[in-house]
Order: sequence, then C-alpha cells, then structure tokens
Amino acid sequence: MLHQGDALSIPYELLVADDCSTDEEISTSLAKLNDRPHCKCIRFDSNKGRSATRNWLGEHAVYEYLLFLDSDGEITNKDFLNSYVDCMGKYDVVCGSIKCPDNCPSADVSLRYKYEKEAEKRYIAAMRMKKPFASFRSFNFLIRKEVFLKCEFDERFIHYGYEDLLFGKSLKSKDITILHIDNPLINKDFEPNGIYLKKVEISNATLCEFYDDIGDDSRLIKCYRKLSNLRLNKLVAKIYRTFHKVLRSNLLGNTPSLFVFAIYKIGDFCSVMDKKRERAE
Repeated sequence: MLHQGDALSIPYELLVADDCSTDEEISTSLAKLNDRPHCKCIRFDSNKGRSATRNWLGEHAVYEYLLFLDSDGEITNKDFLNSYVDCMGKYDVVCGSIKCPDNCPSADVSLRYKYEKEAEKRYIAAMRMKKPFASFRSFNFLIRKEVFLKCEFDERFIHYGYEDLLFGKSLKSKDITILHIDNPLINKDFEPNGIYLKKVEISNATLCEFYDDIGDDSRLIKCYRKLSNLRLNKLVAKIYRTFHKVLRSNLLGNTPSLFVFAIYKIGDFCSVMDKKRERAE
C-alpha cells in the first residue's frame, strides 16, 4: 500500500490504531510503522471497540479525505488508491467492495467462507447502488472528513454487529452523496465455524438491542416482523430451540449448509427477540 501512496499526486498519511491487541507479535510489528515516513501507529491502553476506534482515527487524521480499511483486508489491485483518488471531489462517500479468495482456506472455516462467497454476487457495485445507504459496509470506504465528523459511528455499539447499518442510515438522513464502486479488498480473515457462529449470535443480540434504531433496514428485522404479523415467530423460535443441536451439528461440520445457516439465524433472532419482549411486558 505504501508504494501506491508514494506514487500518488497528493500527500497522504497512514494512520493505524492498535485496539489493545493481545497478540504481542502483531503489536510489535505495528509499532515499527512509526519508523516509516507518512506512518503513525497508536496503541490504546484498553479495547475501545470498532465504532470508537474508527471515530478516533477519523478525528485525528489530518487530510480532507479519509480512507478506512479493515486490517484483515489485502490490496491486490495496483490501482486501488488511484481508483479512490479519481472519485475525490465528486462524492462525499465512496464504498469499495469485498472479495473472497477463490478457494476456501480450510474446512474448519467453511461456514464464514461459504456465506461471504455467496454474498459476493449481491455486493457488486451495480447491486449495491440499488440501495446505496443500506449497502454501506465499513470494511473498505472513502469519506470526506467533514462529512464523517457530522455522522461518526455510534459508540453505543460495543459488541459485534450492525454499526455499519446505522452509520448508513445516518448518511442517508443527511442527504450525503454516495457511490459504490468495484474496488475490492480481499477478505483474508475467516474464523473457525464455531467462533463465527458465536459472532452471529452476538450480532443477533446487538440487533435486538438496537431494534428500534435500525428497523426495516435489516432483513432479519423485516423477516421477524412478517413472522410476527402471521403469528409464526414463536413457532419459529420453538423449532429453533427443538432442533438447535441438529442445526449446530451441520454448521460446525466441514460442509455446512447455507440454508441451515439461514434457519439458524432467523430462529436465534426470533428466540432472543421474543425473550426481550416478554421481559418488557
């Protein structure tokens, strides 16, 4: 990335946040960035979370445009930075894309890989532009600093999931101009199936917590509301609890089914959401 930055016709900086990583090798490697020109790495004393970390980076960056890239993405396009520079001055926000490697790294990460690989076809730029704000993802995007400081990520989101969706809603409410382009980062981080399934359960809990804020911008919430209107949500939750072990057995195996995964996600969400409503009554 640095050689692409050096070839730009504009000044740049590389600002990295180490959110109190527990991996000493990674932290040591990141700290060495401070010895490179245009680079700065700051290590936090405690874990701030994804939203607060991105906000800190945006607030402390020095130039007019901010390019946010997740640390587990790999740049393979030699014109990656230039593709964003070409859009500067034309749009407030420019969203790149996410791609997966051609082959699954190993069977134990097959669930996340299969899900992301299947999603690729829905995340080409032409598809994302049909619902540009609902399609916002923070993995790889450019934004004017002035716009970012008006929106920022909601720091109430401490646990995994859905801060992107609310950020997209914030952009939409402020009439921000947005463009989606096919300028990918390659996703290089696929969790083992069990860890990913736990992250999905955490994200469902997050979605329940911010149910009113996110609303129908979430496909899961839209599905839940339809099931509730048909009085089927409790039945779906009961089926999920009854066959929970069977569903997990498939998803934790080497050949997980995306159909089973979809059932698991909506079943878990119905179960968590119904419990939340029961506590509120």
